[in-house]
Amino acid sequence: MLFNHLRRRFASAVLLETTAKGKLAPANKNIITAAKSIDKECVGVLLDSRAKDEAASLPGLSKVLLVKTEADLRLSGSAAAAIEALQQQHKFACWVAAHSPFGKDVLPRAAGILDLPCISDIMSVAEGGTVFK
Repeated sequence: MLFNHLRRRFASAVLLETTAKGKLAPANKNIITAAKSIDKECVGVLLDSRAKDEAASLPGLSKVLLVKTEADLRLSGSAAAAIEALQQQHKFACWVAAHSPFGKDVLPRAAGILDLPCISDIMSVAEGGTVFK
């Protein structure tokens, strides 16, 4: 899933997902690959501090931002609000998340809050950002 931010070329944000045990989900590597085909610079966004060391070692990310808030970021409404704040601060070109229940819930909510389009169920991304469903 992703949504473009008025085609201004900033880094792509990759919403990194964790498992219930605080480890990074295996799908993150695929998501980073997809994001890099859209934008060469990718920034990881981590909602769970338990995986910060693991996230920092992921290849393909220029940096990892750890969201710090008192809100429960396992809830999609809280995560979407955190994404809104990061988007306002960093002006990412797009957001990419895994095709998972969490990703399919959070990014459409964040896109709605930001009044931006959301493209979901993407099978592949070609050079230059062309998406195939």
